Amino acid sequence: MKITNVEVILVDRPAFKPAFIWRKGLPGSDPATVGGWLVIETDVGITGFATATRGVILKDYVDRRFKAELIGQDPLNREYLWERAWELDRIERFAPNMAHVVDVALWDIGNYWVVIANQFRLMHQQLHSLLSKSFLMLQINA
Repeated sequence: MKITNVEVILVDRPAFKPAFIWRKGLPGSDPATVGGWLVIETDVGITGFATATRGVILKDYVDRRFKAELIGQDPLNREYLWERAWELDRIERFAPNMAHVVDVALWDIGNYWVVIANQFRLMHQQLHSLLSKSFLMLQINA
């Protein structure tokens, strides 16, 4: 499995209503912002998603750094890709948690991959059981 496309879809994020304040002296809820959905697509049709509250910043990082780094890579090789993001952070000094968004989308792909693998395993077991019973019936009737 290989990553074939990486993009950010920008979405409007409305402000919380009513706005809240943590406590006196600390800022409260954000005003309306532009968030972003990170979308990582693979050649087997599995897509991973993750969201960020600062979509414009995420899109900038993805377009300039992450996209070229991720395309062609195995999305299940998350440790290697995390190390690459760590190395890119030394050059770029990413805003906090931006590399984490990529990691979440890769884990999303990994989760779907496990689900699909388990479905195939269960189908294989059911097919094996069915064929074994059919073969047994053939031997009895012979």
